[in-house]
Amino acid sequence: MNIEVIVIIIICIALIIGAIMTIKKSAKNFILTEKQLEKIKQREVEQKLKDNEGK
Repeated sequence: MNIEVIVIIIICIALIIGAIMTIKKSAKNFILTEKQLEKIKQREVEQKLKDNEGK
């Protein structure tokens, strides 16, 4: 293998690892307010009712 190929492979691996770490770090910063949580729960109940009607 040439040096160029090895360098390109190392750069690609570093980019993939960096992207995964960025996604992991940003996923922890997802904080919802009480109002948003209440809305989500209400929507979930509505969807369950719709699903049960379809069966």
